[in-house]
Amino acid sequence: MYKATSRYVQHVIDSDDGNRNHLRYIQRENEKRIVANTLKIGSVYEGRIEKILDHGALVNIQGLWTYLHISEISNEWLDHPSKLLKIKQIMPVKVLSKSINEKNQISVKVSIKQI
Repeated sequence: MYKATSRYVQHVIDSDDGNRNHLRYIQRENEKRIVANTLKIGSVYEGRIEKILDHGALVNIQGLWTYLHISEISNEWLDHPSKLLKIKQIMPVKVLSKSINEKNQISVKVSIKQI
């Protein structure tokens, strides 16, 4: 049976057919690609802080989770991103790069300090 790792995959509990889950996973991945293709490097978008990590934060831009490294939060040295960021906080972020790795996964990096 197919095991999905994306938290956006919608599971069909009453189905014993793994194909329905796989189709929803593919649909979500296609939606992420469409959003990633519309993001322009160097442009500023409104992002929502979804998760704070020791080394940065995950920011949601139009349904696509992007990575904000701690060095891109402030020009000042930070002990932890939670000193300046709060979960569900909405703020402008600048897209620094986007790529697709060998596993066909989308990676988007953003910055706050370069705005």
